[in-house]
Amino acid sequence: MSEVIKGIRTQNGVAKYDYESLANNTHFKKANLACNVTVGKGISNSTGNVIDLTSWSATEDMRPVNGATTMICSLINTSQAPNLNSRFTLAFYNSNGNFIINMKPGSVKNYEVTVPNGASYYRFSILNTLPLSDIVLSFGNEIFDYYVPPTHFDCKPYTNYMNKKILYLGDSITYLGVTGGNRGWPNWCNGILQPYNYYISAVNGATWRDKEGTVYDGNPQESNPTNNCIGNQIQKVLNAKANDDPDVQDFDIIIFAAGTNDIPYGNIDSENVNAQFYDNNNLLIPLTDADRKTFAGIMRYAIETLAAAYPNAIFFVCSPIQAAETVRTLDNIKKVRKLLHDAADRISIQFIDTFECGITGVYEVSMQEGRDLKDGLHPLESGAKKIGNYNANKIANYYNMKL
Repeated sequence: MSEVIKGIRTQNGVAKYDYESLANNTHFKKANLACNVTVGKGISNSTGNVIDLTSWSATEDMRPVNGATTMICSLINTSQAPNLNSRFTLAFYNSNGNFIINMKPGSVKNYEVTVPNGASYYRFSILNTLPLSDIVLSFGNEIFDYYVPPTHFDCKPYTNYMNKKILYLGDSITYLGVTGGNRGWPNWCNGILQPYNYYISAVNGATWRDKEGTVYDGNPQESNPTNNCIGNQIQKVLNAKANDDPDVQDFDIIIFAAGTNDIPYGNIDSENVNAQFYDNNNLLIPLTDADRKTFAGIMRYAIETLAAAYPNAIFFVCSPIQAAETVRTLDNIKKVRKLLHDAADRISIQFIDTFECGITGVYEVSMQEGRDLKDGLHPLESGAKKIGNYNANKIANYYNMKL
């Protein structure tokens, strides 16, 4: 066995096992290599695009790969197809997602290729007559004729965070997941979590807290700052659910990522978290009495309201990222971070400290490109990747700890 083997094992068309095994068989863990397979799609030989091919199945997402390494496509335990032949296509792409080359095996059972220099991602497509359950993709220099899960105690397939339905609520940094391509951290997050589907209700300029005169009209917009808040995003989702919008009927994971825009609006110093839950006699106050112009009040409203609509959802609250000092001071960001953390603790929901994702304000400049931010506040691709990977791994770890 080579020193490190990584790969995907699919079963009945579903990615089941992602594994990384060391030569001494002492460790087995999740390697983020699983992929979404879509029936009726294939990879174009000339462009590398995913196109309609009724008798094929294709990976619509691009999976990471390192150039100049060995990649092996193997058939196992199949009587329907004695070799890969022209039934399998492997496409490679550069770091910008641009197509490099397609590679097709000849009449072989195990197809070994050297990943092209400059390749950062791959996709594959497969003729439907070749069962997905009989395909193994591995990285290293050893061919797999069959897959036998190791038997030692920590050999569990850590995929129970995948195929979830995710709702993202937040501000412009999250909204880039809709418009910003690789600058949208939800896209990097989805690349790891591999959701069944996701919905982004984020709006540019959104705050966590209500403002004086806020009305939940279900139409949060940047042009109306008074109503542009998390509570109104929730109203938009609830309205869509009531109107039978299939994209919002159920969620497993609900992620809040906002707070940086609260800094210009009102007090961000210490607030009495308990006052949004209990009166002076330590009796629980009605939800309608919670002050949604406070972080604790709006968070209580958000969680209780969405939990009623989506009772199986797990909630995650993210702290704001660092920014250029002249855009958002470190001190103010830390104040919001603490208030969000205190409120999340009071409700006992998951707090993700995205503040620590690796974006550092000292390397950023207002209205100019810095190391990870385009303008001192909104991420470049490198920043979005740091946010998305950090948040996704925190979420994945939560599910892995539940095994």
